[in-house]
Amino acid sequence: MLAGQYKNYFKHFLFGMLTLCLLYAGYSWELPYFKFAPSSLGIVFLSFLFYQKKGMHLLGLKASSNFYIFAFLSSIILCLISACLIDFVLKQQGAIMVSRTYEHILVNSFQTLNEEIVFRSLLLITILKFFRNPTQSQILLFVLILPAALFSIIHHLFFSILVNPENQGQLEPLVFVTLFSFGLATNSFFLAFRNILVPWAVHSAWNIARFSFSIQTPSQQALLEYQGFNLIEGSWQICLLSITLAIAGSASLILKNNRNPCKSNL
Repeated sequence: MLAGQYKNYFKHFLFGMLTLCLLYAGYSWELPYFKFAPSSLGIVFLSFLFYQKKGMHLLGLKASSNFYIFAFLSSIILCLISACLIDFVLKQQGAIMVSRTYEHILVNSFQTLNEEIVFRSLLLITILKFFRNPTQSQILLFVLILPAALFSIIHHLFFSILVNPENQGQLEPLVFVTLFSFGLATNSFFLAFRNILVPWAVHSAWNIARFSFSIQTPSQQALLEYQGFNLIEGSWQICLLSITLAIAGSASLILKNNRNPCKSNL
């Protein structure tokens, strides 16, 4: 019995390590249009190899075809709303958008899929299984609030320490509110719907609208990435959008509380 438990722990650990390796590999591959696609397919293949039919549950991809359509349409609507808001914010600041190729739509779609699988489904399921029967306060703190706070802190560390020195800079306080609210929204949607389709729709919609162009000042000087964050994510309009998403996610979770939110996808 004990040997079987250790065998399961080792299987989960090995699957997690291989998945993280594939996630990291996606950032290093230089493939036009499909930069992150091989790692996405690799993660799905690993899930079937390790867990067979439970693999899709584990990855948070188990849902009806109608729910896939709902998530896709939600992504399109949110992408259009986000693009319009970003354009409005940039015009207010006198900045302009420089469009990139359609390659970034596919790149951002697969990138966000990988990140949602690892940091939404796998991470949150692991936390829920660690507590076995978590209380509502444990879910609120360890599944909703702390991962959202970690999401915003990682961005701070990235721009203050991890990036090249010429691109380092400090993010403004309102950026952290935006990022925290965004993380809270996606965590809530995951718990409410028991899959990553809505979080993936929200995440990919934002990334496509946000990162499918570069930002230039009126003098045609490109902004550094952290400056773009302070300009866009640090605006009250985008912060309000993120808070609205967090409220929508929380409302979805409350409306779905007839289903046990402590139950994992496994």
